[in-house]
Amino acid sequence: MHESQGSYRPHRAYSFSCVAATLILLILLSGCGRTQPAATAAQPCDPPVGSIRFGSAQDPEVEKRLAALFEADQAARKTATIDMESLKVEDATRRAEVMQLLADGKAVSGSSQYNAAMILQHGTCADHFRLANQLAELAMNQGVTPARWLYAASMDRLLVSQGEPQKYGTQYRLMDGRWELNPVDPATSDDERAKYNVPPLSQAKSMNLPVPKTNR
Repeated sequence: MHESQGSYRPHRAYSFSCVAATLILLILLSGCGRTQPAATAAQPCDPPVGSIRFGSAQDPEVEKRLAALFEADQAARKTATIDMESLKVEDATRRAEVMQLLADGKAVSGSSQYNAAMILQHGTCADHFRLANQLAELAMNQGVTPARWLYAASMDRLLVSQGEPQKYGTQYRLMDGRWELNPVDPATSDDERAKYNVPPLSQAKSMNLPVPKTNR
């Protein structure tokens, strides 16, 4: 799971099925389109983002707990039919626990910071996405490879939540029964996307992603 900064090389070849699977996990309850109202900078944070700190050593039990929260977050998005109201409540409960752990300085290891970032990526406001991005960057700097993609995705989600074009091309919206890519800043190159394990823009635009079944 871990890879040092020095040993990283951008991935130039992408498997369509692997990329699609990653994006499916992202867009389910992603805060995009009609499946879930888009989070905006004006929406309240549930819970609010307070002060956070980082201790000097990782408590193994807390690390296990954050890993369990991450697994629950992902499992909730892989069911055949998603109960949106139940998921909204479960997400809020997970975020509240993560915010308390962050306030107590309990997320120290790269894996803990990555898992906390993913929980906040499914937040309700720009401050959640901004904190997810900061945590993903910390995890990335500790050598957590999946944090590269999450860093890009959380940055994109923050920009989209503020009504701006996304930078990397990870965020989709549901339009007329199909997913389409949110507007992307044309200044970002595919070489820069590759640094964060994001596929080329042309591939992202051509994705034919399934629409999740929801029970509202």
